[in-house]
Amino acid sequence: MKKILNWFGNLPKDKVLHFSVSAIIAGLVGAVLTHFMDDPQVAMAIGGTAAFTLGVLKEPIDLFTGGEMSARDIVADALGSLTGLGIGIIPFV
Repeated sequence: MKKILNWFGNLPKDKVLHFSVSAIIAGLVGAVLTHFMDDPQVAMAIGGTAAFTLGVLKEPIDLFTGGEMSARDIVADALGSLTGLGIGIIPFV
């Protein structure tokens, strides 16, 4: 576990933002889509996919705006998306 925590470092603000924004997008998109779709699981899957895709697409933009691509950002996006899905699906379980 210590090796995993060291990989993230001291969790810079950027990683926390990636996680938080992905969780919010996944939860909100999934929750909104549940009102328009018959299957809440499909709606939440779309929300999670949308959040993760936006996070991954942001990485090449970072390259062109003076930043750098980061695998840690993508992991934070994935964890945030999964967290948003987990929280968003609770009312339907």
